[in-house]
Amino acid sequence: MSASKKRRGKRALSPDKIAKAKRNRAELASLSRSVKAAMEMGMFPDCLRLNEALLEVYQGQTGQHDFRKFKEWKEDGYSVRKGEGAFRVWARPRKASETKEVKTPQGSDEVADAFEWFPICCLFHAGQVEDADGNAPPSCALFVIREMPLALPAAGESSASAHLGTEVAA
Repeated sequence: MSASKKRRGKRALSPDKIAKAKRNRAELASLSRSVKAAMEMGMFPDCLRLNEALLEVYQGQTGQHDFRKFKEWKEDGYSVRKGEGAFRVWARPRKASETKEVKTPQGSDEVADAFEWFPICCLFHAGQVEDADGNAPPSCALFVIREMPLALPAAGESSASAHLGTEVAA
């Protein structure tokens, strides 16, 4: 979709927003490739899906375990503090189609190509939200559940040397 086209009754996106969305998608795709490789190496034994492993990575980075969408926090009476960055995961795939004009000897025809598209879902953790009085939700205690990988091990390196120690901060 070009920047000049409108999205279902919404304003057209500016070139800056389109570029930012592309960067966010590229960052999530890059992280997903690394996490998927780690899953194949057995570094996330409890995770059956990529998004579960991504959440474990985010839990290890933040010490938080309660991640929700913006709308879900709002429904529970909390607002995301201004300037907080989202943690991105893949949303459910959507069916989409793109119409292309194809030139044929008889003239030009429009052809629709159907494909599956994975949108991005933005999540925020309990440490990023507050209620109207400025209080954090009760689930905001910081603690690390288990060891989390810092990075993928280099070739020939054991996966154990790429892990953090397990410390609990309550």
